[in-house]
Amino acid sequence: MSSTFSHGYALLIGVGECAYANLSLPVTVNDMQALRSVLTNSAICGYPDDSAHIRLLQDANATRGAILDGLSWLAEQTSTDAEATAIFFYSGHGWLDKKTGKYYLIAHDLNYSKVTSSALSSEDFANALRSIKSRRLLVFMDCCHAAGMATAKDAAIPKLSSDYSQEAIPKGLAAKLKQGEGRAVFSSSTSAQQSLIRPDGTLSIFTYHLIEALKGAGNRPEDTVVRISNLMNHLGKTVPESASAACGAEQTPFFNWDTEDFPVALLCGGKGLSPQGPAHPLLENPFKPLNGRIDDPSLVFGRESKITDALEFLKMGSSVVFLGDHGSGRSSLLTLLLDRVSKDLGWKTAHLDLQMIEDEKSFYSALCETLGVAEARGYRLSRSLNGQRILLALDEVERMTFKGFTRNLRSELRGLAGDASAPLKLAMAASTPLDRLFPDSFGSTSPLAGICQQIQVDPWGLPTAREFLLGRLKNTSVTFSEAEIEQLFQDSRGMPQQLMHQAFHLYRRKLGQEP
Repeated sequence: MSSTFSHGYALLIGVGECAYANLSLPVTVNDMQALRSVLTNSAICGYPDDSAHIRLLQDANATRGAILDGLSWLAEQTSTDAEATAIFFYSGHGWLDKKTGKYYLIAHDLNYSKVTSSALSSEDFANALRSIKSRRLLVFMDCCHAAGMATAKDAAIPKLSSDYSQEAIPKGLAAKLKQGEGRAVFSSSTSAQQSLIRPDGTLSIFTYHLIEALKGAGNRPEDTVVRISNLMNHLGKTVPESASAACGAEQTPFFNWDTEDFPVALLCGGKGLSPQGPAHPLLENPFKPLNGRIDDPSLVFGRESKITDALEFLKMGSSVVFLGDHGSGRSSLLTLLLDRVSKDLGWKTAHLDLQMIEDEKSFYSALCETLGVAEARGYRLSRSLNGQRILLALDEVERMTFKGFTRNLRSELRGLAGDASAPLKLAMAASTPLDRLFPDSFGSTSPLAGICQQIQVDPWGLPTAREFLLGRLKNTSVTFSEAEIEQLFQDSRGMPQQLMHQAFHLYRRKLGQEP
């Protein structure tokens, strides 16, 4: 099956900031962004990640007019696609006018003195939904928010007029919203309940479990798509359980649908679950490995310019050394460079971790075995490599200062790699400049320092650290606040290994896996 749910369209709204600060709901933006990440992930739901299929409204952009424009956009985008599946997701305040019985969605530009004209009335909302002619329309409404930041989506709000009360959408309105062919409405709670957030403050309980369901928590291994019934069954079970366990409160989502059980997304990119069933997606920690060299090139982040420099030096005939403190990622750069040299230059590559080498004899034995030649030294080794182009990566070169290693080894490596046309080039990782690490040349250039271009590997800056953290969190339901990101950066001093370690534990704390 294709990894693209090409007929999927979504309008996602997290009101976030409101014109009245005490009405602002930052968690609604987290909900929206987390949902968008899952929908547009080709390995999960498979919605096309472009402006023709996904539209987001948040903060100052989530005005009454923008919401209506967004609904018009959704109607237009699906009007020419007979197979379209449309999703509307709203997370924000919902108010009931107790005098008139009218219901309103509260937008960014609410005016307290003109609620009826600045908020989005249920009539205008229902009419806009009816303009969407898609045969499959799924509406998610997360509209009632309890007071108190520990358990709910908003801080205490200004005093409402006694004419208004905060409520989830009434069941009568849900029935109106589903009028038409192929409509389904999911509400996060009943009208008498409140919509709660997880104790870690990251997401609403409803959205947390919705994302679980979209990742396959309610499916069987033979399924290849997520259907309405999968969402309903999972949300109906897990939301009340979480609300009770985490907040000591009741929250029961309700569903109103009278349509075919249509697919709303791909399941695991269309491949479906493994025969063992779903691994719990939200428990998969994206921050690993915690220690040591990263051996998967795709996981090396934020160092592309260093690799570009190294490739240029190698093509010009020089060897290179990545120089940085322990934990800076210098060893992991060897992984990425070996991969790029193999793909971009077509060279043979080999890697030796000197932590595993005891002395010069074992060095030559391991080197020749790694290069696939008979064990030899000096001229015979050089002859066996003629006509080849090889990059040899040496990690932990500080080991060469230990007993059992002499200047002869470094001189011989220079002989194998020193000329621009030599078959062997070196890429090394070290924490000390080579001329200081091996001060054994008595006024002349130290053998290895003389053939290596030095590439400094400094700690990350805050923008790079932020990009890394948010990128790893993109396909999870967990979010880190800006304050948490800055604290992680400060505590780690921008060192990638330490940042990874600390982010790993923060992620676990947010999932309640450690105190």
